[in-house]
Amino acid sequence: MIEWVIEGRLRLLTNLHVGSGSPNDCVDLPVVRDGEGSIFIPGTSVAGALRGNMEELQKVLGWEHRHGDPTCDCPACAIFGSSAPSEYVVGARVRLVPSHVWVYDSYVVSEGGNTREVTTIRDHVGIDRVTSAAAHHAKYNKESVLAGTEFSFRLAVESDMEHWYMLAAVLEEWKCGRGFIGGGKSIGFGKVEIVDLRVFRLDLSSIEKLLDYLESDSIAESAEPSFLSEEPDWLPDVLLQNWNNLVVDSPERVFVELDLELSVDGGVVVSDIISQFDEKCDVAPIKQDKQYVIPGSSLRGMLRAQAERISRTMATNASNGIDDYLERCPACHPFNLSTSHEGSCESGYRARLGEGGGTVDLGEETCLACRFFGMTHLGSRLSISDGFVEDFKSLDKFNFVAIDRFTGGGLDTALFDAAVLMFPKFTTRILLEHPMDWELGWLLLVIRDIQDGLLSVGWGKSKGFGRLRLEKMRVRELWTVDKSEPISARRNGVFVVKNEYDSFTRLWNDMSSLYLNALHQALSAHEWKLRNGTDSYFNRRIEDTLFLSDLYPKGGSN
Repeated sequence: MIEWVIEGRLRLLTNLHVGSGSPNDCVDLPVVRDGEGSIFIPGTSVAGALRGNMEELQKVLGWEHRHGDPTCDCPACAIFGSSAPSEYVVGARVRLVPSHVWVYDSYVVSEGGNTREVTTIRDHVGIDRVTSAAAHHAKYNKESVLAGTEFSFRLAVESDMEHWYMLAAVLEEWKCGRGFIGGGKSIGFGKVEIVDLRVFRLDLSSIEKLLDYLESDSIAESAEPSFLSEEPDWLPDVLLQNWNNLVVDSPERVFVELDLELSVDGGVVVSDIISQFDEKCDVAPIKQDKQYVIPGSSLRGMLRAQAERISRTMATNASNGIDDYLERCPACHPFNLSTSHEGSCESGYRARLGEGGGTVDLGEETCLACRFFGMTHLGSRLSISDGFVEDFKSLDKFNFVAIDRFTGGGLDTALFDAAVLMFPKFTTRILLEHPMDWELGWLLLVIRDIQDGLLSVGWGKSKGFGRLRLEKMRVRELWTVDKSEPISARRNGVFVVKNEYDSFTRLWNDMSSLYLNALHQALSAHEWKLRNGTDSYFNRRIEDTLFLSDLYPKGGSN
């Protein structure tokens, strides 16, 4: 029987994309809408996000989730129900645990009852690692709900549910803004926080309340029916009473947050088709809610491409020839989607399954870049949010023309213009989940290149646009709580804040030796198993590949 109702509002900290599953006439990836055309978040998406957070949390607290095992007794299965493939159930007596939580669809709300259903459409494109141009078949657009939009949030919970404290811990994490719903997490989409959380308990202490309850269609149908009594201290009380279940003997690092304040040395454009109409230019920067934006997808693509260059160079220098290099290649070409093993990790994964080769251990057989930044079948643990421009000098319009190589004059139909954002400053956040030391070392090298002005973002890099500079950086780590620490320790959600750094220089001086040694060890120990004797960047086999050292021989000999 349902005894508790938990409600509040989900506030979008970043744009949200919960897809409908099929394109329409306007957009390749539209957001889901109900039969009347209203935007909503299906209860299944909210429940999946809550369960996913709980599975990650219980892992660091020592619980093991046996995926697909109907006998799993972890908190996530006890609360949200167990599931199992058909082979576990058919012909066998298997007791599946039902869910003890009812998760309702979330609809757009705002103060005063007025709805705000504003979406935007963004273009996305993958960059070919060899040509630095748009990759083939990697151009699409996606609709998303704007950051700042609020949705309703409501759960109904049965009275006999075990592990109450785990649900309370997940809700506490979402109150701290570490909830993610929908797709595009790696580019910063779907980050939410719960606001105005309220907890009600079923109260049948009077005849009137009992009759009201019996006549209602749903216990959570209205906001505050008479048979629900508010419990304002429920969440802190549950956490306090069960705090011993949320501490560990050996603390571990769970999150690393890096807040980067960046500036552009000159102009920058990340083009958007809607802004092109607004600015009446062929190329114009993205604007959202009247504020210019550097998309997280562009920043993440820049980070990954540079990380790949760094790691491939390091692996080349440390290898013993072409064969050794190809066996340990740390970064495949993510958009080389050949149907054979000669492409990326993604194509190798598809080929292995197509050949009936069984399952693939994505955490062990993929290249290091796909393990860190993700691929289609392996989610990324790195998320980078949109950078909203806080200050800029001006929006200048430039005219460009291609030169006819024969006449030396302007090429016919090759005149275009661009609106360029000059000297902007913006802030973005990088969030790493369960980071390893080698991953932090890899990321440090990329950020150092940003500090040195070696990386550019957006359109027009050959024209000098988009060159980034690191102005400020703040880093903090969130760890599980040691059971020896007092409950009054400096907490953020159910974790404790440790190892804060207020600048890149301080972080580099204190930790670069540890992190970079770990990176070298990871590169040395790595074996790329989803490959077949070729370099996915250039599609050449061992026998005809021109090795980097052939182009740039090492010095010291005449």
